[in-house]
Order: sequence, then structure tokens, then C-alpha cells
Amino acid sequence: MENKELEQKLKQLKTEDFIWLIYIGIIFASWISNGYERKYFIENNLDSKKNYRIIMTTIFIVLVAVYIFFKDSYIDLKRKKGFNIFINYCLTINFNKWNNIFICCYRR
Repeated sequence: MENKELEQKLKQLKTEDFIWLIYIGIIFASWISNGYERKYFIENNLDSKKNYRIIMTTIFIVLVAVYIFFKDSYIDLKRKKGFNIFINYCLTINFNKWNNIFICCYRR
């Protein structure tokens, strides 16, 4: 691996580590939001409703930003040789798996 490729890969891994930290933060934010939502439904507390909606909206915005980042990474990955063969193989396996599940459920 050349020096430039190595630097690029290390930069990409550093970014992915940061995104994992974001995911962990989203898990905790969701947990806190569920507590506010529970409090709203049990006590009919309107402040709790406002808080859980703000947290859930923030989580949605962060997830959209992460999706856009990975979408750009996916487009870069798609340009690489052999990627389409791999994706086609994975989609074929998943399609067959879900098709078999659907057939089994439909027959019942």
C-alpha cells in the first residue's frame, strides 16, 4: 500500500471511529428521549413532550447527516472494481432469504 493510500485509509478509519461515537450518543439520546416520552404519557407533562420531540428531531437530523456522509462513501466504493459483483451476490442471497420467509408465512 502506498503512503498516500495509507494516509487516506487512516483518515477514513478515524472518521468511522467518530461516527461510531455518534451512534453511541444516539443510543443514549434515544434512551433519555424514551424516559421523557414515558413521563409525558404517564403524567401528561407537556414539558416532557416538548423535550422528547426535540431530542427525536435532533436524532433524525444527525442520522440524515450520517446517511449523506455514507452515501458519498458508497458512491466512491461503487467505483472500485469488483464491488458490483459483491453487491449483486449479497442482494441475491438476501432476496432469496426474504423470498423464502415470505413464502413460508404466506402458506400458513
